[in-house]
Amino acid sequence: MTMTIAETIAKRFRDNHWCCTDAAGHQLADVCSEYAAPDQDWELEATRWTFEDLSVITASGPEWDFGYPDCFCMRGWGHTEECRRSSVTDEDDK
Repeated sequence: MTMTIAETIAKRFRDNHWCCTDAAGHQLADVCSEYAAPDQDWELEATRWTFEDLSVITASGPEWDFGYPDCFCMRGWGHTEECRRSSVTDEDDK
């Protein structure tokens, strides 16, 4: 099975979501930016890279995780309360 770009990068960083420097001393942001332009949300202090295979890495502060292409939430943490509020409709509350 072929790994996604995000999975390949995660492996390079030992799947340690608190590790932002690889064994060669390269920073996560620099490595991700080799594959995709960063998309930033200054209010959330988050950066997201959506790669050509549509896999995603999102970083915020000292941590990172696989993400979603349509928001800045991290898969390991689930959607933030702010994200849920912005996407919930009256129909969803029934």
